[in-house]
Amino acid sequence: MQIVEVRLPRAEVAGRMDDMRHWLATRSCQHTLTSTGSSSESVVLVEFASEADAGDFAQEFGGSLVPG
Repeated sequence: MQIVEVRLPRAEVAGRMDDMRHWLATRSCQHTLTSTGSSSESVVLVEFASEADAGDFAQEFGGSLVPG
């Protein structure tokens, strides 16, 4: 499993989460999506079964691969 972390300003969370869900759905990626945050920033963690999907997602959404 590979985890991607994406940090978002609070004001962008709703729109970017919609974009992420759409991206994941159109690619039928096996994933787990969670979100946490503070008043100024949210952290979205997406766990992928495929390292290739994780890399593509990180590149698309400005995320980083979490060392594991």
